[in-house]
Amino acid sequence: MGTTQNTQTVMDTTQVAQVPAQPLSTKLKRRDSRDEAWDEARAKNTRRILENPHTLEDTVAFEASVGNKPRFTRELLERAVAHAVRANSSAYESRNVIIPHLLGGGEWKPPCIWGSDDGWRLDVRFVPTFELTKEKGRKPLYTLMSQRGFLIENILRPDDIDTNPVRKTMAEEAPSAALVSEMVAMQQRIEASQAMEKIKTLLSVSPVQIDNIVCLALGNLCKPNARIEYMRGEHILACAIADCLAEHNDSASTIPILAFDPEYDVEACRLLAHLPHPIHVVSSPYEYLSITPNTLVICLGIPLYVPAYEIMADLLFPSGPAALMCIELQHKPWHAKGLNSQWDPLVPRVAKMLEHYEVDWLGDVVPKVQDGGLEELQWLRIVNWYSRKD
Repeated sequence: MGTTQNTQTVMDTTQVAQVPAQPLSTKLKRRDSRDEAWDEARAKNTRRILENPHTLEDTVAFEASVGNKPRFTRELLERAVAHAVRANSSAYESRNVIIPHLLGGGEWKPPCIWGSDDGWRLDVRFVPTFELTKEKGRKPLYTLMSQRGFLIENILRPDDIDTNPVRKTMAEEAPSAALVSEMVAMQQRIEASQAMEKIKTLLSVSPVQIDNIVCLALGNLCKPNARIEYMRGEHILACAIADCLAEHNDSASTIPILAFDPEYDVEACRLLAHLPHPIHVVSSPYEYLSITPNTLVICLGIPLYVPAYEIMADLLFPSGPAALMCIELQHKPWHAKGLNSQWDPLVPRVAKMLEHYEVDWLGDVVPKVQDGGLEELQWLRIVNWYSRKD
């Protein structure tokens, strides 16, 4: 996969990263009545927080106190992986392992004893800036938590696609031919949509080449639920974009797609690996370690307590990935005062990253289903496309 080095000039890390008070771009069109329910839900949440200002934390002051430096570096993520591997291997003998932790304020915490219960394994949880601010930097940057799940019990890495025994087994056990055919037909519909035409235009004018795609939290497209058509559309749009990118880049090789969602099970991983344009699932935090300055990140269902955008900003400091497709990262009234809420991903380091981007709303080219729009693309009505300017 492409890993073109980011050669941009490093910014002064002592500068306080205030969140811009104005929108990032004037390209966003005013949403119509199709999105009133979504906008009202966000407005209601904003009113609730404004009525309870004691729930806000001064993240700008906290980040200035620790030097405004990147926190979730590649070194830290790799250390977290090593600690989780060590903890899980030791668990079979004593079920306890001693792990030192780096605090959010920069100090090392005395070693902690971690243990896993029978049938469970330890997984890494990264701690967002809001929690670190609330605890005045005395909380570790990551913790190990007992979890269950296919991608915890079976560690899948980006570099083991051809060698991992679990992947080989999935490759030998093909999913339903009818389901694969349904996904192929969905991709054909998506490729003919207005939304895809707009994305092609955005890709054609982007000054940054995209060499790979990383999908975060797109959901389990094999588990029946009310959003299954959306989840399938999210994955298949990634495939359509990858095929478009290969043509745009005039490359004979395919654009690799990696994906992580804790809800993926063996059926979902098998289906994704058997798509005409395969999507290879990885265990966390390899999804973050696969993001480069030339990556398109599709991040749609990520819980707000997961610091995904912070990790991107820190890994690729001082800018970010080539492009980002996600739900709008909204500016809030309290940002002008350097404050953030618990459910607010736009912390100072993320805001600083987004200064490098132009933003477009994708929903203006997605008609409602009753007006002839595709069911599998309705989720795009609340999604923005962030394109790095340099």
